[in-house]
Amino acid sequence: MEKKLITNCINGIFLIILFFVAVNTAIAATFTYNLTYDGAGRVTDITVDAENAASYQYRKNGQLEGVELGGTGLTDPPDDGPVVGFSMVNVNFGGLEPGTSSDTNTVLLTNTGNESLTLNDISVTGDFTQTSTCGTELAAGESCNINVIFSPAAEGSRAGTLTIASNADGSPHTVSLFGIGETGDFVCDFSASSQNVCAGMAVTFTDLSSDTATSWSWLFPGGTPDSSNEKNPTVVYDTPGTYEVTLAIKNETDTNTMTKQAYITVFEGETTGGDSDGAEWLWVKQAGSDAFDAGYAITTDKSGNIYVTGEYVNAAAFENINIPSSGSSGMFVAKYDSEGHCLWVRYGRLGTNGKAYGITTDNSGNVYVSGTFSTTAQIGGESIVSQDWSFDLIIAKYDTDGNFQWVVKGGGTNTDYGRGITSDGSNVYVTGRFWSSDAAFGTYRLASSGESDVFIAKYDGGGNCLWAKKAGGSNNDFGIGITSDNEGDVYVTGYFKDTATFGSANLTSDGSADVFVTKCDSNGNFQWAEKIGGNNYDTGHSVASDNSGNIYVTGRFTDTVTFGTTNMASNGDADIFIAQYDDNGNFQWVRTAGGSSTDYGRSLTCDGQGNIYLKGLYGGTAIFETTSITSTGGDNSFIAKYDDIGNLQWVEKELYGWTSDYNWSQTIVSDNSGNVYVTGEFNNTKNLGTITLNSTGSNDMFIGSLGASFSCPIIHPTITPDGSAEICEGDSVTLTASPGYPYYTWSNGETTQSIIVTQPGDYSVEVSDCAGCSGESETISITQAPGLQPVLSVTPPPQSVSADAGEITLHVANTGTGTMEWKVTTDASWLTVTPSSGTDDETLTVSYEANTNDKRTGSITITADGATGSPEHIEIIQEAAQPVLSVTPPGYHLVSPASGKVVVVIENTGTGTMRWTAEIVDDVPWLLIEEEDHNDGMLRVSYESNMGEARIGMIKITASGATKMVEVRQDGFGVTDGVAIDMDISTDSIEATVQASESDEIWIGLVAQETTDLYSFQTNVNFDFDKIDFLEASEDNPSDGPENFLQSQGGMSIGIWSEPAESGINISNMLTDPDCDLSPDGSGHIGFLKFHVLNMEDSEIYLEPAEVMFTNCNGDSKLITSLSGGTITLFSRYDLNEDGVTDGLDLELLRGHFMETEDDPEWDPRYNLKTDPSIFPASLGKQIIDTRDVQVLVQDVTP
Repeated sequence: MEKKLITNCINGIFLIILFFVAVNTAIAATFTYNLTYDGAGRVTDITVDAENAASYQYRKNGQLEGVELGGTGLTDPPDDGPVVGFSMVNVNFGGLEPGTSSDTNTVLLTNTGNESLTLNDISVTGDFTQTSTCGTELAAGESCNINVIFSPAAEGSRAGTLTIASNADGSPHTVSLFGIGETGDFVCDFSASSQNVCAGMAVTFTDLSSDTATSWSWLFPGGTPDSSNEKNPTVVYDTPGTYEVTLAIKNETDTNTMTKQAYITVFEGETTGGDSDGAEWLWVKQAGSDAFDAGYAITTDKSGNIYVTGEYVNAAAFENINIPSSGSSGMFVAKYDSEGHCLWVRYGRLGTNGKAYGITTDNSGNVYVSGTFSTTAQIGGESIVSQDWSFDLIIAKYDTDGNFQWVVKGGGTNTDYGRGITSDGSNVYVTGRFWSSDAAFGTYRLASSGESDVFIAKYDGGGNCLWAKKAGGSNNDFGIGITSDNEGDVYVTGYFKDTATFGSANLTSDGSADVFVTKCDSNGNFQWAEKIGGNNYDTGHSVASDNSGNIYVTGRFTDTVTFGTTNMASNGDADIFIAQYDDNGNFQWVRTAGGSSTDYGRSLTCDGQGNIYLKGLYGGTAIFETTSITSTGGDNSFIAKYDDIGNLQWVEKELYGWTSDYNWSQTIVSDNSGNVYVTGEFNNTKNLGTITLNSTGSNDMFIGSLGASFSCPIIHPTITPDGSAEICEGDSVTLTASPGYPYYTWSNGETTQSIIVTQPGDYSVEVSDCAGCSGESETISITQAPGLQPVLSVTPPPQSVSADAGEITLHVANTGTGTMEWKVTTDASWLTVTPSSGTDDETLTVSYEANTNDKRTGSITITADGATGSPEHIEIIQEAAQPVLSVTPPGYHLVSPASGKVVVVIENTGTGTMRWTAEIVDDVPWLLIEEEDHNDGMLRVSYESNMGEARIGMIKITASGATKMVEVRQDGFGVTDGVAIDMDISTDSIEATVQASESDEIWIGLVAQETTDLYSFQTNVNFDFDKIDFLEASEDNPSDGPENFLQSQGGMSIGIWSEPAESGINISNMLTDPDCDLSPDGSGHIGFLKFHVLNMEDSEIYLEPAEVMFTNCNGDSKLITSLSGGTITLFSRYDLNEDGVTDGLDLELLRGHFMETEDDPEWDPRYNLKTDPSIFPASLGKQIIDTRDVQVLVQDVTP
């Protein structure tokens, strides 16, 4: 074999390789070429004349294109043997900063001979490294990958060679490697969102070059577009093959180029698989406009016609039938024959955000549509208004020719939704949910029990409601799917929260929401109700019945869920379920499907042979028993077929192009011939088998029919090397999966065809093709060679700790061989472990916080990958807090008769946190809790002076269920006498202050305190006679009448006089009943004095008793010096200075100023005053002042 390499750099991007193949003879080849560059790397005008050549190939920018040439060759066959073929013989990595590494460039090595190729060695030189999927033998026609990485060690040009030594002629064979070490000032590099794609899929390229780049020039051979000047372009690859990608960047001073050869591999697009044991799309039709259009529900009649309802906005086309724009919330009903021809379309408007969610037919071919509307709906020329403009149920009827029959509504003043509808042949049943307390369904009224409740209502063919029933509880409950059986019974599914009532059956959810399925007879009597649920959110979406009376329900579930007595666990977020019950509600079987994404069953239907068809959504890879399907991005739709005992017959995914799947938008129905029909919506492109749809707007409605078709072929990927392998510590082994698949998922999470394994364990790989069909390999075991096996040991074993904060130590050790790296995690926030990672032997400090509650357990996990005994779990059990109340001093406090404070020290001598409270037992008035200091544990209690006998008070301290009593024992002064002035005799207590205005007359009282054995008394009351005048005195309360007035002379006399040093009242009183009472009238008062307030020069006037002489019944006298005075606080009736208080300041404001008054017959015109605006607030205006006030105010003013 002879080859000629021709290169010509145009803008640094151009490569042509000519291969000349001769048969047992030399080649005399001549060629001429005229190379041109049109911005996409195209080559024109190449002429080759190769004598004796049987064929030739040329590669344009790395893409192989073969063209047969005429010529004469010898008849003898070529020699047998292996032949080495490369996908490229020169690999240019471009510029890269020293110390960094490039992406992988893959060289495909193919044995193009007819005998096995023995590979003796694969090596590289220079700043390059390689890994390969090649073993030691390569059969004829087989290929393997050699992955090369460039890691420049220095600046400048860096060259290397990939060398393959084999048993093929011409060995060793080489591939030239080239790269440039650049200082990082202007580096060119990029990445791709995926290097393995299916035909028709897009790849986004991301520029990783230096930030100083100002322009980008991309070349994408085989892509659309094939060039771009964007920084991060997106390219679609339609043709299978392997393609290089080139990026050239520049700024004002520098340029750089990076070419990654064999960078993108494109696989065949979706296929329909092999075996014809599934379903195929017989026809698919679309309808819509440039706005949103969707099919929400589908049904058939006995003649094989199909009816679909849904939503549209703008003027829409259904084949050759057009309907006008709805403005918003438009609904349509369309009829198709069994071949997919549209026969008629009817439309209406459902107000604001209304939707048609259900459709059914009766035995006469009449069509019924159910849904929700708000404000005003217009159906068939009739208008209907929702109650209080909220959402209500709506049902409309058309005959088989599309003639409108009637429309009815249901609901109340709150939000009420209609969902599914079904027919028993002559009547229809509808379900949904309602919030209203006054929901009306014909003449029937329902009231929700709390949030929303489920309703089930039956209507006859004339639109009359025959009955309406509710189910639910105090939380949100929703009826979604409904069906009927051959006996006229009705089955409903949906979800409920908390406790819900279905007739006499009560269901309680295990999580935030559970599935319910319930049965009603034709009269609306609940027969039974069953639930499906776990500790998360589970919902039922659809229910169906077959001719044998079996009931099927589908929906979604999360985590572990109970179906009857069977527990099933989801694979990831939410999974699909289909469950069978008999007509008595007995659970029969359940099947689940799904993967790590959110998957759910949307709609069910049964055919006449007892088969069940399930339609729903899935993301990522979903597993249906032994069959896997993989989405092409986002949520994809699927259709699965089961027999009546739950055996999966086939599953088909609706191929990529589906961008969104809205709630309630995917339904399925079957006819008597076993055909299955589906409806929904799509945007952009939707591929159904070999049928491709392109939307005309944002979303279009589609309707399709399935017949017998295909299932995925059996895929059994293999792993090279096969079987088990053993590695030493620090070594690795490369595992390579079978080539030819775009998607690889290894058991360790990696997603490349080859992985490098450094840790022992079991490894397998799942591959998927572009049709979503997948298969999993056998598991191979990688073990670590004996002698290099670390063993994790942790001591001591699980232990208990006290409730107080503290720390313990754990010891991590590697009792095996080799190096062991470990890390620590804990599931308890009250535990802290340091250090959290390390190598081999180490002592760990475990700190734990104080426990203020019940006993608790935390787990510490030490993990050492690859080590025997890993992971190790250590439980730390912390005892419950046991606070103990302690009080110091523990018994009693002995205090003096004088007032003071007691300090009680309160401590927790146990564990945990203790909160305490204190109170005075029986609210003893002479004890007062002044301060509770919970930080210092101090309780401060004040006590009043004791003028009498010794006394005891109790303080009660409570904490953590324990109580301590502290006594306060106070000695008394004995019989201690005193006198206090009571400034307000209208109250039961002694008041030290009273308010009065000028010219007021006030009574005050003299109170004998703690005075027994009292016979007579004598005292002086000192006051300022310039401010107040004494008027009279009384022995008894003046409010009781003028009894026993004190006279000015005699044994019961009071003297009033004034001396230069003082002014005051001298009172001498002989009690009328000398029986040694506490006081004359039993209230403690011994006399009352009346005063007249004179002027307002000061805001306060003080009254003070002088020494008091008491005489007891025995004639003994005692001079009393324990005395308390009183104060008269003066005030104004008007807040003249607007400071919020009426006091002497207001009167001072008036003094010496004028004020205008209203006419008053008692007014003295000498006191007419004018307002001074500089003094008084403008808001005062005119103010009426009574005569007494003004006379007082102007008493210092000369008339």
